[in-house]
Amino acid sequence: MNIKGHYGKATSKQTGAVAIEFALIFPVFFILIYAIAAYSLAFLTVQNFTYASEEILRVAIACEDCETAVEWEDHIQDTIDGISPGTGVENGVDENGNATIPSLIHFAEADELTTAISCTESTEVICELSFSAAPRLQAINLPGLGPMPSLPAALVGKASLLM
Repeated sequence: MNIKGHYGKATSKQTGAVAIEFALIFPVFFILIYAIAAYSLAFLTVQNFTYASEEILRVAIACEDCETAVEWEDHIQDTIDGISPGTGVENGVDENGNATIPSLIHFAEADELTTAISCTESTEVICELSFSAAPRLQAINLPGLGPMPSLPAALVGKASLLM
């Protein structure tokens, strides 16, 4: 009996099985990679907004002239609008190498970004950045599972400061 010929016949019968297995497994891998990319973009957006909110509050601490909640809100809104409280700001970076607020959220269009600032007389400042535009990677509609990835309607980064 020829052993070499026996193994050759077994492998020739299985050539179509690999194609069938690949056709069944490829959509699962594709959706998995797509979901990882979409969720990581959403996660990075929320982290960026949280960081930007924290930076806004750090700028609010630097205001020495602010005494009332309205003055704090005006100072923070001026910072968000791009009016720098200090000098030497070029291309979104100050003289210490720190990023300014408008450069942190440059990827969002003006109508896509919502800012909510609330200051109370007990000197608690809450800054909330909300992004409710269409996601950067569109959802794929899967039969039986619905849209993938399933993201919230608005991505929010929030920071609060009690002074």
